[in-house]
Amino acid sequence: MAQQEQVNQIAKRLGLALIDSGMKMLQSAFHLNPVSITSEEVNRIIRQYFPTAPITHLDGRYNLISWNQWIDLLLYDWVDTKKWVLDYADCDNFSNAFAANMSMFYEINSVGRVYGKFYRGINDFAGYHYWNVIITDDKKVYFLEPSTDKWVKYEGGDILIGGNKYEVISFIFG
Repeated sequence: MAQQEQVNQIAKRLGLALIDSGMKMLQSAFHLNPVSITSEEVNRIIRQYFPTAPITHLDGRYNLISWNQWIDLLLYDWVDTKKWVLDYADCDNFSNAFAANMSMFYEINSVGRVYGKFYRGINDFAGYHYWNVIITDDKKVYFLEPSTDKWVKYEGGDILIGGNKYEVISFIFG
C-alpha cells in the first residue's frame, strides 16, 4: 500500500502542476485586454433592464472584455461538457463553475450568477434555476446557459435562450 500512496502523491503534485501550467498557457493564448468598471457601474447597466432585482456584489471592480473574446472563450470552456446530475452537478454548480473558471483562469470576474425561474418553452414553469449574465466592455448584457453554452444578447423583454424562457429574481457578481 505504501507504493500506491507514493503513486497517488506523485499524481496529485503532477495534476496540480498541469492545472497551473494550463492556466498560464490559456491566459497567454487569449490575449485579453480587460476594461475595469466599478460595482456601481455594473448596477447602472443591470438596473436599466431590471430596476428592482437584488444585486449582490462580492467585488468592488469588475474586468470586462469584448463579446468576440467571450465567443472565443466559450469555444474552449469545458463547463458545458460536464454531465448534469441533480443536486451535486446541476444548474447552480454549472453557473458557479463557469463564473469561477473565468475569474480564476483569465481574471475576468464580470460573469454574474443569476437566480430565477425557468420555463420549458414560454409558459411551462419547470422550476427555479441558476444561469449566468455577462457584461461586455461595450456595456452590453448577455445571458448564458452554462450547461449548453447557448446565449442571448439582452435588450429588454423576455429572456429566451434555446427556446426556453428565463425570469430573473436576483443577481450575484463576484
